[in-house]
Amino acid sequence: MDKIEFEKLHNIVTLFLKEERNHELKILGSWYFRFLKSDKEKLSLHLPYYSKEFSKIAFNYIRVFTLMFNLLKKERLSKFEGTCLFDIFNYSANEKVEKVTLDFEKQKGNRAYYGNDTLTNLDTFLPVFNRQEIIEFGNPKSIKNTFKLFKIIRN
Repeated sequence: MDKIEFEKLHNIVTLFLKEERNHELKILGSWYFRFLKSDKEKLSLHLPYYSKEFSKIAFNYIRVFTLMFNLLKKERLSKFEGTCLFDIFNYSANEKVEKVTLDFEKQKGNRAYYGNDTLTNLDTFLPVFNRQEIIEFGNPKSIKNTFKLFKIIRN
């Protein structure tokens, strides 16, 4: 976890939210980052009055920051059995999650095969999901909406 750097994390989150020039978010994020790295269980941060607009931005910042921090804490996946990819290209709002996933087929060297014709390199960021969890979650729209963030992470 010591490898997680605030600046990189903050830059990804603000780029995703299109709030790159928001100095208040950097202050909020630095305090929140220190809390996440600490052994504390609760955080009480009192902010001066901000507009409703900033409150919404701050909430989304913390939400995405937390997601990113938790992603970076995870160990790199080495076993792909039971995983799947979300098929963003064939997504439809009316489809169930099961219809828009590509199941893991096999791993060969530094590549993983999903579905009938999807090949991925394993040395880049790839949003791989636990198949059972994604089905139980059952909300393909929420998953689809995170792909902009995944694209920013990958680049």
